[in-house]
Amino acid sequence: MTYGNERGTGTPTPIVETAAGTTSPDNSNSGSKAYVIAIIAIVAMLLYGIAMSGCVSLMSNFVAEEMDTYGYNSDEYWDDWEQDVDDSWDIYGIRDDGYSDDAPNQLIPVQDVMFSDLAIRNVTLDSCISASDYANAQTQVSSFVRDLVVYDRDAVQELSEPLREGSWGQMEVSSALEQAIGVADKAIEEVRAMELPEPEGENASKISRDLETGKTQVVRRWEAIRGVLVLLSESSEVGRQDLLDADDQVVETTEDAAENLRSALTTSARR
Repeated sequence: MTYGNERGTGTPTPIVETAAGTTSPDNSNSGSKAYVIAIIAIVAMLLYGIAMSGCVSLMSNFVAEEMDTYGYNSDEYWDDWEQDVDDSWDIYGIRDDGYSDDAPNQLIPVQDVMFSDLAIRNVTLDSCISASDYANAQTQVSSFVRDLVVYDRDAVQELSEPLREGSWGQMEVSSALEQAIGVADKAIEEVRAMELPEPEGENASKISRDLETGKTQVVRRWEAIRGVLVLLSESSEVGRQDLLDADDQVVETTEDAAENLRSALTTSARR
């Protein structure tokens, strides 16, 4: 119990405070103030939300108007943008349709295509032989094929580095091609030097033939890659069709090599 002063007298008035409430005269004023404050806060939040939604709407309208002013909202703009992207790929992608049919062997700057979508960079043994091809194959056969595939993949990565630098102007084009040709020469010798495994079982002779043929085709693949690089090194420009023909040889020899190597794997899996 606490004490207050009775109004007009000096006599203290007892005030009883319990868990259920208090007899203090100030208690009659405290409840209404709390409600007023709560209502003011709710109104303020509503006004703030309305203001923010209005700002967003105004900004959206402003952006839309500006885009309309410059034509960014039109279908023609986005069609033109897509065409610009396509055209940019046509410049650097010799296999795209942006070249004139009237000049199928038109000359292309070597620097523009030396790091483009050529098979010498994009087609590898690794892309033609899947992990499932190795399933249940004889260990010595799968190890040989895997070593050959890994070496081929790493050599392509090594070959791509000078081509990238030459294309981006970080290295002289002639020096970049000379370095890439060196990688191809090394790959030819390294593949030739790889020793063939000795398969087991009744199909051993067929497996050996497939492996030997596959290995020979990998050598021819790298000779074809070298041929493309030599063609690029002969002048500052190259005929589109000449380049496609040379690059197609890379694709054909790679597919032939992969076919024989896959045959060796699947045949050795037959117990």
